[in-house]
Amino acid sequence: MRIILADDHALIRETLSLYLTRLADDVTVLEASSFNEAHAEMKNGGGADLVILDLVMPGMKDFAGLITLKDEYPELPVVILSAAVESHQAKRSLELGARGYIPKTIRGPQLIDALKKVLDGERFVPDDLLVDIESQPEVSALTQREREVLVLLTQGHSNRDIAERLGIKEITVKVHLKSVFRKFQVSNRTQAVRKAMDLGLASPG
Repeated sequence: MRIILADDHALIRETLSLYLTRLADDVTVLEASSFNEAHAEMKNGGGADLVILDLVMPGMKDFAGLITLKDEYPELPVVILSAAVESHQAKRSLELGARGYIPKTIRGPQLIDALKKVLDGERFVPDDLLVDIESQPEVSALTQREREVLVLLTQGHSNRDIAERLGIKEITVKVHLKSVFRKFQVSNRTQAVRKAMDLGLASPG
């Protein structure tokens, strides 16, 4: 079994590698310090059976690395590793195709159990985060495009800017925003932005 472990902190990689070898008898851990290194290993180094990506490292801004891997290898199990314990990050990871979201605070035996579930085709999120995710019906009600429009709205973009960035018509942006307002039970852009921030949907521009 080949596992790509991508994290820009050598100590984290070395520590996790010791645990990863306990997953099976034939585990090979391939370490990478950035998404680009992990991506190169996938393309030129023989691929992998599992990829673990640190959420905050070069090449991972706004989940870019995760999006790239799932576009190119849709069946590949990818797990997000995060120093933060944020329900909105966990939810976003799963929405983009990650098989799991694992905080770096997790204990070694729990990590092994979580990865075994992932390799068996299940998804893993810590129970406390799962409760938070399931308690946000407003977020679940949004379509993927509505989320994209809303995130750009929280960054201060106009309808025209949003349309250009997403490659859609300005009237379509207005339709999406109208739907967001209805689902959030708000009446204007300012209220929608505040609601998005409360739900952890805001993203830095």
